Amino acid sequence: MYVYFAYRNMPEYFTANTALGGTPVNSDQRFTEVKDGIYLLTFDGENYAVSTESAKKFIDDVLSKCGEKHRGFFPLEPSYNGSEIAAVVEVQGERPSDHSYYDMDAEVLLKMLEDLRSVSGEPLSWQELINYCNPNPEPDEDFELNSITHQIYPGPDNTPAAVIGNVYPDKRTSSFRIEGGETFVEIREGDSTLKYRVPSDLIPDINEKAKELCKDPAEAYVEEGEWESFIRFGKDDERIFTDPDKTIKLLKDIASKSTFVSSEEIDWNK
Repeated sequence: MYVYFAYRNMPEYFTANTALGGTPVNSDQRFTEVKDGIYLLTFDGENYAVSTESAKKFIDDVLSKCGEKHRGFFPLEPSYNGSEIAAVVEVQGERPSDHSYYDMDAEVLLKMLEDLRSVSGEPLSWQELINYCNPNPEPDEDFELNSITHQIYPGPDNTPAAVIGNVYPDKRTSSFRIEGGETFVEIREGDSTLKYRVPSDLIPDINEKAKELCKDPAEAYVEEGEWESFIRFGKDDERIFTDPDKTIKLLKDIASKSTFVSSEEIDWNK
């Protein structure tokens, strides 16, 4: 389930998102479920971690005060139904495409958001925010490796739930992945990508070594331009951040036991 509750000043929002030049600003005072069980309150430009207990109570309280369902997102206009303030209440159902939207008194929601802030501790620093929104799950007993990535962190995209995404074309990535039923490892060296086909009899050992790496995870937070690594596993393709030095060492070890396929020059103009 995903929830998003926000108080919105309509003229301010309209001006920020229709101004020429610059990046539009979402000035909502808002509460959202970043991902399952991770709740975040953003108020006056600061971000606060919200405990599961407080979050669930807040969700129930908000939904109990909602009115009728409405057609969806509020329009990009200076007012809505004759008012310059509005509440946005969005709830996702069992399926990602199943969203419901509700009317609510904006002043009531703002007061509730203020009350939640008062019990949510100190605001998060940028590093704390990244780590909070991107927790490392525990590798399960039936750990099954999907992929390994080692790359230069390309910089934040200002979206907490996906802040470690590939924003710019990545030209310095080494990886282990499955393509069309076959497994390959790629190693970036200088201006070239060296590709190797991984023998199937190596997979069980690689799986165990990757699982061991995941038992000593790294922070999600990485400075722009520094190395980061992560491993994806399981049917839900969960991600665990791992030590970059140990990860590239594992990738090179895999390559040393695999069959060379090709070398490709990196096109730096792409």
